[in-house]
Amino acid sequence: MTPFQPRLLTGPEVGIAGAMNEFNEAGQLTNERYAKSLTLLMNALKD
Repeated sequence: MTPFQPRLLTGPEVGIAGAMNEFNEAGQLTNERYAKSLTLLMNALKD
């Protein structure tokens, strides 16, 4: 991947326990705790 010069976050990760129960029928994450953690990670990646 070096030729593409990707910007990677090496951590932390968002692990979702019981993932099959944390998404609705449309595939949207419904757990606020996980959504907040994921939002923080995505904002860090944007920066």
